[in-house]
Amino acid sequence: MPLVGAAKRRYYKRYYKRNKKEILAKTNAYLAAHPEVKERAQKNRIYKEHDITREEYAKKLKRQNGRCGICRCKDTRALSVDHNHSHCSGEQSCRLCNRGLLCNKCNKKLAVIEDKKFVRKAFAYLRKYDRRP
Repeated sequence: MPLVGAAKRRYYKRYYKRNKKEILAKTNAYLAAHPEVKERAQKNRIYKEHDITREEYAKKLKRQNGRCGICRCKDTRALSVDHNHSHCSGEQSCRLCNRGLLCNKCNKKLAVIEDKKFVRKAFAYLRKYDRRP
């Protein structure tokens, strides 16, 4: 009798744990030989995580002239969909909290700035060690 549902997922989870190095090596070799597959997977992840269609992403990209919404660089990789972290926590976001498109650097910096408690602590730390006359 073939495995189905939860039993099948448990089986493959154990299989992956036992063969992780070999599976990752094969996957990385395949992706290195087929970069278009990796790019397509990354873009599909962006659409799914941010509940955005390809058309909506393309409109945002066109509106921003293919550039990052903050630093205006023309990133060769896919730009990240920026979302309001206080509205939707975690990696998933809803359609309502999506803002613009950002390069990876700006997206990470903005996420830190949005953490108000961290920003206050960081400024206090910097003031503590400010040695200017």
